[in-house]
Order: sequence, then structure tokens, then C-alpha cells
Amino acid sequence: MVYKSDHIKQYAIHGIDVSHHQGAIEWDVIQHPDSTKQIDFVFIRAVVGTEKDKRFKENWTGATKSQIKKGAYHYYWSDVNSAKQAAVFKNQVVLNKGDLPPVLDIEDISNVQNKASLRKGLKNWVAIIEDHYGVKPTIYNG
Repeated sequence: MVYKSDHIKQYAIHGIDVSHHQGAIEWDVIQHPDSTKQIDFVFIRAVVGTEKDKRFKENWTGATKSQIKKGAYHYYWSDVNSAKQAAVFKNQVVLNKGDLPPVLDIEDISNVQNKASLRKGLKNWVAIIEDHYGVKPTIYNG
């Protein structure tokens, strides 16, 4: 049997992704489960659709203090206006030199919206975020 931890050993750089679902994180003692490796980066959920993640600011501050390279991600709702979603993300996330590019996480696709409309919304969110931060966002999908 192959475990996820066995599979990831082949990679040199390891990171985690967190949101309010993980609860309070002890950033000063966070460590890789393999004592020979380290956690190199973290992506922190900032927004779900138009709702701010309840622990984003706490996690962002904790990652900053622990000096883990960090980035923020947006969990995209395909049936909600992309400009409204981008506005909430911009309001929630301030990037500084050394922070990772923003990430657009698109996993769930609405049955109400056609693919052309979905692509238009995704492109709009990316364009708004790129214009605001001056860097192309990363797109993560399921």
C-alpha cells in the first residue's frame, strides 16, 4: 500500500494549505511530519466566494511571524459574480515583497452556468487580481 506521505517524499519542496477548518494553528511549533524535511510554504484561504475566511488574518499573521513563505487563495464560487469575489479578495489580502502570487481555487462548477460564462468569469477574476497585485495569479483546479 502507498500512503500519501510516501508519495510526497519524491518532492524537494513541501507546503501546506490552511483555512478556518484547521482551527487555531500553533505557528511557532508547526513542523513537517518527516523530521528530515521542513515546511517551505503555506497557502492560506482568504475568501470563499464572497465570504472571508474566519481565520485568515490570524493565519496570515502567524505565518508571517514564523517566517514561512506564504500566499493567499480564493475559493471561487462559479455562480457568484466574479468582480464581487475579486473585490472581497482584494479587500482581505495585502501582499508584500516575498509573498507568493494569489491563487484562484476552482473546484465546484455550477450546473446553472454554461462553460463559456464560467470561463468569462474566471478570466475576469484573474484580470482584476493581476491588475491589482501586478502579478499573474496561479489557478488551482480539481
